[in-house]
Amino acid sequence: MTTPIEHPSEESTARAPLTPGPEDVVAGVAHPGPSHEATGDPLNPPGAIAKSVAHWVHQHPQAHKHGAGVLVYQFVRSAVAAVPYGLSMAATLAGITKMDRVGEAMVAKPGATAMAQRVGRTLSNFAKFPPAKWGLLIGTSFTFYRGTSKLGKWMTEYLFNPKDSEARTAEKVDDLPQEAWRKIKEIAPAEVSSTPVAAVVLGFIISAFTKPSAEALTVEVNGVKRSIDWTAANLKTVEGWGNKLRVMGSAIAHPSAKFIPQAAINSFGYALFFEMGDRLFKDTQIRRGVWPGEHHSIKALKAAPDEYEQGIKDGNENNNNKPKYADSALQAVSEQRHYGFFTNEPGLGRFIFRRLLPTAVGITAYTGVKMRWASMLGNHFDYGKGPLGKQFIGKALGEGAATSLFFLIPIVSEPWEKMYDTFFAAKEKKAQMRDHPEIATKVLTAHQEQKYDELLTRVTAKEREAANDGKYQQRA
Repeated sequence: MTTPIEHPSEESTARAPLTPGPEDVVAGVAHPGPSHEATGDPLNPPGAIAKSVAHWVHQHPQAHKHGAGVLVYQFVRSAVAAVPYGLSMAATLAGITKMDRVGEAMVAKPGATAMAQRVGRTLSNFAKFPPAKWGLLIGTSFTFYRGTSKLGKWMTEYLFNPKDSEARTAEKVDDLPQEAWRKIKEIAPAEVSSTPVAAVVLGFIISAFTKPSAEALTVEVNGVKRSIDWTAANLKTVEGWGNKLRVMGSAIAHPSAKFIPQAAINSFGYALFFEMGDRLFKDTQIRRGVWPGEHHSIKALKAAPDEYEQGIKDGNENNNNKPKYADSALQAVSEQRHYGFFTNEPGLGRFIFRRLLPTAVGITAYTGVKMRWASMLGNHFDYGKGPLGKQFIGKALGEGAATSLFFLIPIVSEPWEKMYDTFFAAKEKKAQMRDHPEIATKVLTAHQEQKYDELLTRVTAKEREAANDGKYQQRA
């Protein structure tokens, strides 16, 4: 899953950020310049806790990118995002359930008019219509989940900046609540306008899958063949953990379980959901003038946002016609690419190989663990008879805990996307060098390759800058 890292708003903060060159903006990577020094308010220095946290962060700037730290980071990020997700899912399902009950009551009410019965049937049918039901559930809940997840990723990149001094990091830790609120105000409008729209499509797709009936799944337990489904009530009737594990395995491996079709439908549905959500998010941010990337690409710049803020602010003050982010109006320079099918965006090849494949791996694991095993272990996400309020907390906790397993998707997709981009960038560079043998007259050393990449980046930056200047002159 791609969760772009956006830049903070233009609100003033007590910082001394670096102003990047054109190569930083185009390449989307931090320039290896001097470390950021502390410039905070000397009358309100960071406290002991902030300094302690900053010391650890400064000593482990790559802790969330290597080894067990990756697993911890992705799980914590997912678990935090699952809290508002679970509450929203429980609240939305309560509203749908209430709508169904009200509709049925209107139809069954003695002496009800034909109009009242018609309205009641409409309410009840809408509440029971799977695409509408799941569209509402996903739209409301994933808006909170994706927004919180993006905030968590951005704040992590913001703190774990290898170029910051320890004192600078302490200032960031001290200012973290204010910085998070500024970021929420930037993310929320785009998330609210994008995720619900993509959720409608996902709701229709996943509704195409119908679970097999309990009679269709026959498992032998202690020499006796039984009809088994993947509900907690049925699993409780199975004695012994050995038998329970065999039944849980059958919910995935049994020929009648239809696990592969469900995983395939989820893979396509969620991949399309992520792609649509990210593109709609980007389009909204472009309209608001806060997208730190090219118009055609959903991949935002990954460099630490505070490095760009001062240069952007100065540009806005000196030229009101200039966009908030200097690179946001840039269009890709027309060029012949050898691997365009795999790298052009939007494009079918890029969607299949960069988005769909890693999503399929993660969502298959998620389908089995969350949608099968979590249900068998007690996450019965459906309101029973009786007051809804008394069941609300249980539903929110169960669904939130189960959805914390959503980290299984980005833990696969994020490193895959990085590897994919690196692989095709290297392939493209070699192809370009074959087209221009004057550049490749001899084998380049690692240092020479680095210098060549820097030169190529600067040339590309100047071409894009020239194209952008020409567009502004046309507007004028």
